[in-house]
Amino acid sequence: LMAAVARPAGAADMEWDGDATPNTWGQVELPDNTNWLGLVIPDADDTVLFGDVALSSELSVDLDGDREVLSLTFNRTLTGDYLLFDDSTTGTLTLGTGDITVLAGDPTIAASVDIDLSALGNWSVADGSKLTVAGAVTSTDRLDHNALGAVEFTGVGSNVTGLRALGGGTVDLNGATFTLTETTLSSLIVNHGSELIIRGGSTVTMPSVGTTTTNAGRGQVLKTSTLWVTGSGSLLTGSRLEIGPNAGNDSLTVVEKSAMLDITSGSDALLLIGDQANSQGTLTVQTGGDVQASTVTIANLTDSIGTLTVNGTGSTLTAGDITLGGTDTAAGGTGTLNIDDGGQVSVTGTTKLWSGGAINLDGGILTTGSFDNSELGTLNFNDGQLIVNGAG
Repeated sequence: LMAAVARPAGAADMEWDGDATPNTWGQVELPDNTNWLGLVIPDADDTVLFGDVALSSELSVDLDGDREVLSLTFNRTLTGDYLLFDDSTTGTLTLGTGDITVLAGDPTIAASVDIDLSALGNWSVADGSKLTVAGAVTSTDRLDHNALGAVEFTGVGSNVTGLRALGGGTVDLNGATFTLTETTLSSLIVNHGSELIIRGGSTVTMPSVGTTTTNAGRGQVLKTSTLWVTGSGSLLTGSRLEIGPNAGNDSLTVVEKSAMLDITSGSDALLLIGDQANSQGTLTVQTGGDVQASTVTIANLTDSIGTLTVNGTGSTLTAGDITLGGTDTAAGGTGTLNIDDGGQVSVTGTTKLWSGGAINLDGGILTTGSFDNSELGTLNFNDGQLIVNGAG
C-alpha cells in the first residue's frame, strides 16, 4: 500500500489536482499518486476545494460512487469549469455541514450526483458566478442561498424543509421539482432583493398547513425581491403565500406564460398581498398566467399597499373571496385590483371593497357571486364587464 494515502489527524482542506489517471475521486495510481494535493483522498472529516491547481483538461471529477465530506468550495479563476459526475451509477454526495461555496467559476454538479445535506445548507455563489445542480437535493433542514450569484436547479425529486433566496442573487428552478416540508416556520422565502424563478415546467410544493390565521409553512416574498412563476407546466402550490407583508417591503410576484400559482391547499388557504403598516406587495398575472386561491386579501392592515393586476387575454384569477383594503371584518390599507385587456377574474363568493379598496376595469371581466361596496370603495369602470351572480 502506498504510504501517501495515510490520513492526517483531524479535519483538513483537500484540493483536487487531477494528476492521476483516470479522473476518479478515489483513484490510487501506483506507486504514489492520487487526484488530490497531499495525495490523501478526502473523507467525511475534510473540506474540499476545487481551484486553480488542476489543468483545464483535469476538471471533470468522477465520484465513482457515494462520497461524504464536510463541504465544497469552488474557486476556479483560470480557463475551464468543474464538472462533478458519477460515471458508473447515481452517486450520493453527502455534505456534513451542508455548505457549498463558489468564489469563482461556473461549476456543474451533474444529474448522476444527488446531494444530501446533513445540516442547514448555506450555499454562497459569488456575484458573476453560477452553480448548476442537475441532481436531487435532500435534507431534513433548509437550503439557503446567501450571495449575489446564481444557483440553477434542473433535477427532479428535491426534498428539503425550506428553500430561501436571501443574498440578493438568483435561485433558478429550470425543470426542477422541490417538495418543502417545513410546518412551523416559513417554507419558502425570497428576501433582500433576491430573485426566485420557477420555470421550464418546475414544480414547488409548499406544505398545506397554513391558513388565514396560521402562518406555518407559508411562502414569503420580502424586501424588494421578486418571485417569477413562468412558462407552461410551471407551478407553485401551497396554503399560504405572502407578498410584501412586512414594513419597508416593496415586493413583486409575476405569474405568466401559462404558469400557475395555486394557493388552495388545506382547509383555509390565503393569498396575502400587502399586510403590515408601510408594507407594499404586488402580484401581476400576465400573458396567460393562472392564479387560483381560496381567499385573497389585498392591503390587510392600515397603511399597507397591495396591488393585484390581471392583464391580457388568457390571464385568469379564480378565488373563493377577495377583500380589498382590509380584512373580512375591518378596514385596512390601500388595495387595488386591476383587470385589463381581456384579463378575467372569477370569484365564487364575495368581492368586498373597504374605503381604501379600488377596482379598475379596463377591458377585463370580473365575475363574482356577490359584490359588497357598502364601505364606499372605488370602482373605475372604463371598459369590460362586471357580472354579479348573486346579491350585490
